[in-house]
Formats: sequence, C-alpha cells, structure tokens
Amino acid sequence: MKNLLILVLLLFGSACVGNQAPRLGSQHGEDPLRPHEPLEPLELAITVDDLPVHGDDHPGVNRLEIAAKVIAALKATDSPVVYGFSNGEPLEWDPTVMDVLKTWGNAGYLLGNHTYSHMDLGQVRAEEFMVDIEKMDHLLDSISSGATGAKMFRYPYLSEGDTLEKRNMVREYLKRKGYRIAQVTVDYADWAWNNAYLRCAVGNDEEAIRWLRTHVVKAARRQLLHAQKLAKLLMGRDIKHILLLHVGEFNTVSLRDVLKAFNAEGVRFISLQTALADPVYEINPNLPMPDGKDFLEQLAAMKGVEDPYGEDSYDVYKQETLAKLCVR
Repeated sequence: MKNLLILVLLLFGSACVGNQAPRLGSQHGEDPLRPHEPLEPLELAITVDDLPVHGDDHPGVNRLEIAAKVIAALKATDSPVVYGFSNGEPLEWDPTVMDVLKTWGNAGYLLGNHTYSHMDLGQVRAEEFMVDIEKMDHLLDSISSGATGAKMFRYPYLSEGDTLEKRNMVREYLKRKGYRIAQVTVDYADWAWNNAYLRCAVGNDEEAIRWLRTHVVKAARRQLLHAQKLAKLLMGRDIKHILLLHVGEFNTVSLRDVLKAFNAEGVRFISLQTALADPVYEINPNLPMPDGKDFLEQLAAMKGVEDPYGEDSYDVYKQETLAKLCVR
C-alpha cells in the first residue's frame, strides 16, 4: 500500500494547495494528446529486442520460460512472423541460453542482428561497431532456423552515432552486407516497466504489481496514439508503424493484455517487411543520433518540428516515476 500511495503522489504531483487540484498537461490542466480519443485504423509490426537475455537476474529466473511465454503471447494475436533482435555475448556467460534462440526459430520467428555485445555506436568507433555486427552475423549464420527472411539490423539503444561520419559509415556497411535498418515508431518503454516489476516481485508487493499490469496497457495505448498523431503531423498521413518490445519477465504477465487491447481497437498486425515497404522508411534523417531517438523523433529533428503533444512534459507514465516504484 505504501508503494502505491507513493506512486499516486509521484504521478499526480504533491498535495493540493487550498482548493487547487494537482494538474497534468498544460497550464490549463489539458493533455494535448487527448488520450481518450479513439485510434484510427492502424497497421503495426511487432519486434522484440535483446534475445536471449533481457532484464536483471534473480533467484528462480528461467530465460527459456520467459521466452516461451512471450512467444505464447505473440502467438495469441494474429501477428505474422515476428523478428527478435539478438545479441551473442550472453552465450559467453551462460551457454544454455542458446536454447532461447533455438526456441524462437522453432516457433517460426526470425532473428535479426542487434550487435554481438549490445554496443552503443555513440560510445565507440565505427570500426569497432562494425566488427561487433560482423561477429553477430557469423553467430546468426550458425543458428539453424525453420524460417528465413530479410536480414534486419537494429541499433542498440536506438543510437545511430554521435557524428555524421560514424552514422554514414555504418549505414554504408549495413547496405553492403544486405541489412535493412529496423526502425521504431512505437515504444512504451516496456524495459522500464520490467525493471519496476522485478523490484516489486522480489518485494512481494502484489498491489504494486496489479497497478503495473493495469496501467501498462494504458501506457502502451497512449504511445500508439502518440505515434499515429505525430506521423500525421510530420508526413501528412499515417504510416505503417513498428513496435519495440523486449524479451523481459514483465511481458510474460502483461504482453497478452497489451496486444489484446490493441486488437480490440482495430490495430492490424503486419510483418516487419511489410512495414518497411512504406516509403517513409527510405528517408534518411542524416543527423547524428547519439541519444536513442526513434524514427519519428528523428524525422521531427530533421524537419525542425517540436512534438506538440509534449510527451516529456505530459506523459503520466514517466520512466523517472517507474524507477521509484518498489525501491526499498
């Protein structure tokens, strides 16, 4: 109960002063995103990062079981083949997690390259980054899978480099190697929810866990609406969207509800290849991106457009708030 009360205070501000209610959104108490508006028809590709391992270890954690439950949640939707973006370094710590990658392939899903060591291009030389991609490329070639598809790459942390020289060098390398860049337009920071869930689970805070499971659906839907509205503002139309998820423990208990809610609002799940066929993904914003911007944020920076929906200021599910939940 104590954690939940703290969370309510964090979300809605300090106690009221006099008759003044706590405010969210603009100075008039309005949220410019208008999150209760219905979604318009929307197409969405699901992608999953950080296979075979995402999130902290704790007593009793079973990586294969986590992956199997995430796969089951994905299979419960009408989604086509899903790409999982994988790293190889966890296999050095625990070779048994190779079973996660094999299970993913046996489910008919595809593996993409997420670098071998989850490397941040903003922190290393381009040459070092490309060697890490190549190392993961060799590992992927060695893993047999029942499904084949286009070669896909996703930047760890969505960081495309802190200089244009790095960005362009790596992009040219990926093109030579036959890789397409798997951009992201919808990201409800499920990793931050996962971190909070792990803390609450270790502390057996069932009330906080119930709050997380209920509100993550609202947070995910909010980000979906945000992406749709921002795409229309930037491009004059909606685009085919790409959702970023992680193979984390919280998704074993929440992902099915999130995707079911999306389905209920008429979201049509598509393959990553279908999403990337949208001409918008041929645009190269051609800016250094060291701080992990999604594709719509990159387009906004390229066009010099400020996001009018103000997620940084208005989003009631901030990562900073989640980081304080169940902290002992």
